Amino acid sequence: MITLHTMQIDKDDHLCLDPDQIGLQPGLYARLFGRRFGADDRGQPWRRGIVRVSYRRPGEATRSVRLLFRGVSIEGLTQNQCLLPGRACQQLGLGNESAEIHVSVEPRAWSRFWFYWSHPVDATRVAFKLGAVAIGIALMPIIIPIIL
Repeated sequence: MITLHTMQIDKDDHLCLDPDQIGLQPGLYARLFGRRFGADDRGQPWRRGIVRVSYRRPGEATRSVRLLFRGVSIEGLTQNQCLLPGRACQQLGLGNESAEIHVSVEPRAWSRFWFYWSHPVDATRVAFKLGAVAIGIALMPIIIPIIL
């Protein structure tokens, strides 16, 4: 887990991030995941790592959101800073002030499932949950005879 500070960004800089991404210096990928991007992932962007971003306001519970790593290089962004999209800031309860957040990596097996389960874009989240429920319903006729 590493601790970073959120960076205030202009609207023009904000356009480089999707709502489900966190903007970090490209060199932080190896520090977080223990390997370079592209070594095992064949450079495919959908295999980009998922990080858990947590923030705790004094006197409140910790809030967290899962986001895709995105390497960005803009003027003024250092190794100890990150860019967060507006929806992620709202989910974490961040205002316009710079805040100290914690970025960690979860085990790869379930991280993609939980990423889509709590996706910041409503349409993606609902479609994933409907698909998961449909798979569960489709498996019931197979599981019930095994149990009985």
